Amino acid sequence: MFPQPTEGQMLGSGPGREELASWLRTGASELAAALRRSPPDLPCWSFLPAPSPLVFWARRQAHETAVHRVDGELALGSSGPLPAHFAADGVSELLLGFARRSRRRLRRERELAAVLEAEDTGDRWRFVATPGGLEVESGGLLSAPTTVRAPAHRLYLLAWNRLPLDAGAWEGSPEPVS
Repeated sequence: MFPQPTEGQMLGSGPGREELASWLRTGASELAAALRRSPPDLPCWSFLPAPSPLVFWARRQAHETAVHRVDGELALGSSGPLPAHFAADGVSELLLGFARRSRRRLRRERELAAVLEAEDTGDRWRFVATPGGLEVESGGLLSAPTTVRAPAHRLYLLAWNRLPLDAGAWEGSPEPVS
């Protein structure tokens, strides 16, 4: 068993304010280099379906980094847009990956359904929360009592709780996504 650091030790072990930007750039460069050096068939653990573990981790780290970039930008006032297809992929990762893993825990006594539609990419996702759990699908011909239409970037930020619920163009009630 490894000794666990205290909260103070963890918070105090990072770079100071002046070194933070350089530390983040260095970490991003080292991560990118490690991913480029890794063989395509690298055997390692992953927790969502992907063509390979390397593809899984490259995608996961890209979205993790993007969400934290947005966090930093929002802390300063506003966030710049993410590329549309990247943002749509992030919504897919969240809904078709993470949400499906937790579908048994995401239950509602009364069924709630919504469609998210990315205006700029044409991507659509439908989720339905029921007493039996969560069902999620993607595709072109999906419908639900509530539809949220917005650029993929805004749906990404909404899905990752980085924008308030009024961020999309609503049809129906916002209840399913609140």
